[in-house]
Amino acid sequence: MRRALFLSSLLLSAACGSEGPGAGAGHEGSSAEGRTAAQGSPGDGANAGGGAPDGLVLRAEPAGSTDVAPVLEARGEGTIRVASVVRVERRDGERWTDAGVTELSLRADCERPAEGCVSLARGGSLRPPAWNGRIGRGQCGCPTCAVAPAGDYRFVVTTCEGGHEVASRAFHVGE
Repeated sequence: MRRALFLSSLLLSAACGSEGPGAGAGHEGSSAEGRTAAQGSPGDGANAGGGAPDGLVLRAEPAGSTDVAPVLEARGEGTIRVASVVRVERRDGERWTDAGVTELSLRADCERPAEGCVSLARGGSLRPPAWNGRIGRGQCGCPTCAVAPAGDYRFVVTTCEGGHEVASRAFHVGE
């Protein structure tokens, strides 16, 4: 019941344009565009790694009762190349740590493997298959993988040129 209530409020907030808790000051690129309904605290954001290309936005979007999709958008000038691997990090106090999710990548579907780098031209976006909310193989099904513990998570990608990290805002998983 609590999960259904949380997801309902998450979707309602997204539909109404709510910026959620922690939105605003302290976020690079903190306009309402590109935010998820469940926001993190200051320091989470589109360019949390510092020095990342302007206009590259990574968002987390609900994709079902437990799934969350990483959505990557290129809003700046030119073409941006991003490594296809998507890291999932879990908040541990004031730090972000690896959540133990593997095989989550920026790919078009579950039928084809990801390439090493993905190119996005200005205005381009990619919404790969969602993270399944599990530890271990995190994309395209894994019924035997353990469910991720409740907590705050974020997605992180790295540019192919320069190795800059771009992180989504925090989102909550579980009860």
